[in-house]
Amino acid sequence: MKKITGLLIGAIILISLAGCTTNQWTTQPRRPAPQQRPTPTPPTPVPTLPTTQPQKEPTAGAHVTQNITIQNLKFTPSNVTIKIGTTVTWTNQDKSPHIIASNDKMFNGNLHPKGTFSYTFNKAGTYDYHCNIHRTMTGTIIVQ
Repeated sequence: MKKITGLLIGAIILISLAGCTTNQWTTQPRRPAPQQRPTPTPPTPVPTLPTTQPQKEPTAGAHVTQNITIQNLKFTPSNVTIKIGTTVTWTNQDKSPHIIASNDKMFNGNLHPKGTFSYTFNKAGTYDYHCNIHRTMTGTIIVQ
């Protein structure tokens, strides 16, 4: 019995002493684990678009213009083929006036020097035209 009593007293003393001592691991504040920073990556180059766009076919309802120049008493080009709905614009680069007129009297326009005249063709057909002042100036517009 002396042995048991001695063991009990020893155990009590050990437990008491354990509560009185400090532990360096429990009294120090915890430091956060070091965080890894992401490795920066270089920016991905953005592809550049070509500066010229491919020519597109006009869509229905799109406004299309065909230019005809008047110079040296000639229409250039004198014969053109266009689509229905195209506007033809004549520009007078001569020093004299011109009067553009279709042979079937569908259109007629006076052009002073540097002036313009426009007509929109909304019906298929072949349209011959001339200058009323200079009868040798002629041209043809084919509308498809």
